Amino acid sequence: MVSYQWSPSTYLSDAFINNPVVLLTDNILYTVTGTDANGCSNTALAALVIGAECDVFPVPNAFTPNGDGRNDVFRILSYSTPLTYSKQIFNRFGDKVFSSNNIAIGWDGNYKDHLTDEGTYVYIISITDREGKVITKKGTVVLLR
Repeated sequence: MVSYQWSPSTYLSDAFINNPVVLLTDNILYTVTGTDANGCSNTALAALVIGAECDVFPVPNAFTPNGDGRNDVFRILSYSTPLTYSKQIFNRFGDKVFSSNNIAIGWDGNYKDHLTDEGTYVYIISITDREGKVITKKGTVVLLR
């Protein structure tokens, strides 16, 4: 194929590539048309449905806030937009070093504008999913510099 056209372009990173990234907040039906170098085209439908299994959110076990632009922030990714969200992070002494109620804001490894030590930190993350179910995850994350 030479070109692609996705419709609608809602939630797509690019409506003119073969494999766009989709960040869904709701169910959607896409139509994609591919055209080859001879002008021949074909159309397909793709139904994307957010299911209950998509409300599970993966939590990384380590991050490296060293300024290289890769893995510098501890954040979770949710496959759907939660109704509520909270994240708290504690050091080994039980001091809260970070908290947020915004899923887009991650922890950069700082506490009161100072670099925190390398080591293991405890997190408590709680979301309310689209069906109103509260999911809480508790665990550890390793900060490496």
